[in-house]
Amino acid sequence: ADTLGQCIESVLSQTYPNIELILCDDCSSDNTYAVAKSYADKDPRIRLIRNEQNIKLGRTLNHCLEVATGEYCARLDGDDYCAPDRFEKQVRFLNENPEYDCVGTFMQIIDGVKNDKVRKAPPYPTIEFLAQSNPCCHATMMIRIEALRSIKGYDVRPETERIEDVDMFWRFYLAGHKAANILEPLYFVREDPDTYKRRKFKFDINCAKYRYNACKKAGLGFRYRILAGRQILVAFAPHSLVRAYHNFKDK
Repeated sequence: ADTLGQCIESVLSQTYPNIELILCDDCSSDNTYAVAKSYADKDPRIRLIRNEQNIKLGRTLNHCLEVATGEYCARLDGDDYCAPDRFEKQVRFLNENPEYDCVGTFMQIIDGVKNDKVRKAPPYPTIEFLAQSNPCCHATMMIRIEALRSIKGYDVRPETERIEDVDMFWRFYLAGHKAANILEPLYFVREDPDTYKRRKFKFDINCAKYRYNACKKAGLGFRYRILAGRQILVAFAPHSLVRAYHNFKDK
């Protein structure tokens, strides 16, 4: 509730005006829904939906996908916000580059200590890059909605919990789609010092196993399978070491 207003306002003030803002409340425990409703009551561009019970990320994203009417679909987490020209630049890229069905951006890290760290991604990631990371920072993506629907959206099986984005991007690439990135930080993500402490061992293991098997399915060589398995090292590494690595990488 404390950050949702800034998130919503960053969408409503976009330089690209032709938007539909879908807000989905997944049974929040504070007054998040009341904050969302106060905006929805004033702006007809907002469509507010509420899950009857907590259904977690994958099903919630699919719920939003079911009601979306636009040609393109952008992601934004409720505690983050984006630059005013984010949508304009992403729409322009997709309009001018029909061979790409998804475009992400760099991500500015806001941690309350040092806010000049930027999480980057390659301009034109190939399927080989997926062995080690997503082609785009998931929350920054704008995707052609028909491409996302063609792969049935997000998988909701227990084995893909917390790695819904990894699974989606692999199925996206295996279906012949491609993603790109705008090399600017157009998305602002809040990360506190305890972010990495909240990671769970089993999800890191699941991620490593998934990427390893996906590399085999894609016919990628053994070295890519080794890269895929490095997530196991993350699972066993101390949280302080993982955070230090990301701090170094995001400089």
